[in-house]
Amino acid sequence: MGKLSISVPADLERALRARAREENTSISAILTEAARRDLDAARNLAEAQRLLAESIAEHGPLSDQDKRDVAAFLDEVEEFDRRHGEEQLGRAS
Repeated sequence: MGKLSISVPADLERALRARAREENTSISAILTEAARRDLDAARNLAEAQRLLAESIAEHGPLSDQDKRDVAAFLDEVEEFDRRHGEEQLGRAS
């Protein structure tokens, strides 16, 4: 397993330490999971962009309704992520 040394703002350090104590885990485990989620999200976004480009190449540009549907879906995802993030922060308080 590799080792990294990172610097974080003091408020983030306090929150990480509190969460680690609360969950009886290590800061390393918390940050590893956060990094995995971030990398997964980046891969998923890249795949979605690839699929969208493929669909546009095959079927032509998105219709106005398609764009509205995508925007509504992304709003739902953003709201889910916001709520999930607040729950995560609440655990570290």
